Amino acid sequence: MPELPPIDPMDAFIADLQAPVDLSALATARIMAAVRADAARRRRRARTWQALAVAAVVVLAIGIAVYVRPADGTAVQFALPVPAAHEVVVVGDFNHWDTHATPLRRTTNGTWQTTVRLKPGAHVYSFVVDGNRWVADPAAPLAPGSDFGAPNSLVTVAPGTT
Repeated sequence: MPELPPIDPMDAFIADLQAPVDLSALATARIMAAVRADAARRRRRARTWQALAVAAVVVLAIGIAVYVRPADGTAVQFALPVPAAHEVVVVGDFNHWDTHATPLRRTTNGTWQTTVRLKPGAHVYSFVVDGNRWVADPAAPLAPGSDFGAPNSLVTVAPGTT
């Protein structure tokens, strides 16, 4: 009888790992069901992320449409020469007398200024200097009457001007 070469245990182990595995039909069905379920779960997750991305784009587009719309009204420049002031805002019927809505910027010569778009008509306004001193615009006519004891100014915007 011919002599067989000795079998290396590592070669035998590798041969066992490489041998085909015979699975029962039930085991094969269970494995394939798990693979399909995982694929379906991934597709649902991808669709969810796609829907969220579309929703984010829609919200962004609506936000841009609301906040970056064509300017309505006429550009009116407000200016007040108070070089010693730390803060100046313009308040009026056009910004609901909100002392934070329309701040002015200081120019190099100490004049504070800003530009506001106003709809046609008469607008009553005043400046608030350093948060507590209400000042009428020295370059504009005074508004009839005085609300709350402080003089107000009047600016009139003609229809059809830009």
